[in-house]
Amino acid sequence: MWKCSRNVGVWYTPGLSGSSRLTRRKVSDVQVLDRAVVLLETIRKRSGIGLTPLSKESSLALSTTKRLVDALCRHDLVYRSADGRYTIGPRFLRLITQSPDRRRLVDLARPVLEKTMRTLGEDIALAVLQGQEAAIVLRVLGPQALKIVAPVGSPVSLNCGYRRVLLAYQPPDFIRRYVRDTRFTKYTDATITVKSEIFAALERVRRDGYGVSRGEYVSDAGGVAAPVFSSEQTLAAVIFSYVPMLRFGPKQTAKHVAAITKAARSLSELLAAVAPQ
Repeated sequence: MWKCSRNVGVWYTPGLSGSSRLTRRKVSDVQVLDRAVVLLETIRKRSGIGLTPLSKESSLALSTTKRLVDALCRHDLVYRSADGRYTIGPRFLRLITQSPDRRRLVDLARPVLEKTMRTLGEDIALAVLQGQEAAIVLRVLGPQALKIVAPVGSPVSLNCGYRRVLLAYQPPDFIRRYVRDTRFTKYTDATITVKSEIFAALERVRRDGYGVSRGEYVSDAGGVAAPVFSSEQTLAAVIFSYVPMLRFGPKQTAKHVAAITKAARSLSELLAAVAPQ
């Protein structure tokens, strides 16, 4: 007869040796890990997915999915929003940013961002795309006391602010699928949510080589973002400024455009110079 040991959480028969029970436990542990990886990969691809569709897409029972995803949330590998939607968590993103390529990007970017901060006197940041979410991997704070502090909560879609530049330089199939499948939130009156208008805004970014945001996510925040390219001419990151609108008039905007696009070109050149030959 098969019996279940509550102590180790595996099935065994009374006649099995300790080594056999240990082997079964190892198999069970590996199965849990495999399932957790499936959940993480599904959440990475379908950022903002709910519990029931996550269970279906992962081919796992709903109870199993909830148990595993709750554990991932406890370790900050997954983030659960107030409305029960799941996204990749901050600890997972930190692990990704510690990869050698990401460390090199951050190390090369730091002096570029510091120089740009001194030029503009404003906060400057570097962001990358992780799955379907923007992740800020470096910030250099300016001397101004009045700063923009973005609200903490569910991940922000890629239709507004510097995130739009991250989206604009993705492969066409990625862009079409993302815009088609995403439910865009109207964060402010300036947020673009009509899908035809989002496509037009992405085209303007590619045409101009940068994007300007005015109150699209935080109503009193503005900034400029420009793409950074790898040696293979694929998007590596985005450099952007973020500033209160009271310091972002037409003259300041022009100054930001010049400084941010120059910084993005400089970092692109550095990435090309250190690339393996």
